[in-house]
Amino acid sequence: MLSILSVSGLKVQNIFIVDDHKLVRQGLRPLVDGEAGMHIGGEPANVYDTLNMRSTLTADVAIVDLSLPDGNALDLIKKLHVWRPQMGIIVLSMHDDELYTASCIQLCCARLYQ
Repeated sequence: MLSILSVSGLKVQNIFIVDDHKLVRQGLRPLVDGEAGMHIGGEPANVYDTLNMRSTLTADVAIVDLSLPDGNALDLIKKLHVWRPQMGIIVLSMHDDELYTASCIQLCCARLYQ
C-alpha cells in the first residue's frame, strides 16, 4: 500500500487512520513507521473522534474504514475532502458492492481496498 502512496505523486509524511479495529491500526503502524519520513498523525476509532480532531487534522493521506460503528463513513469522507481537499483518501472495505466503489470514486478517494 505504501508503494502506491509514493507512486501517486503525493508528498506523504503524515498519515491519518480512521478504523474501529485496533488490530488494523496496529498492523498499519509498523508499515508507516518503517517508511522514511512518514508517521501516523492520528488514529481515531470512529466518526465522532474524527470530527473532534478536525482542528488538528494536518494529514497528507487518510486511510478510512468504510464500516464505522457510529456513523456513515461516506459522509465522513465528504467532510474530510471539504476540510482538506489536498488530502488523499484511501478506503478500506469489507463490502464487495459496486455501489460503494462508485460512491468512493465520486468522493475523490485515491483507492478502495476490498
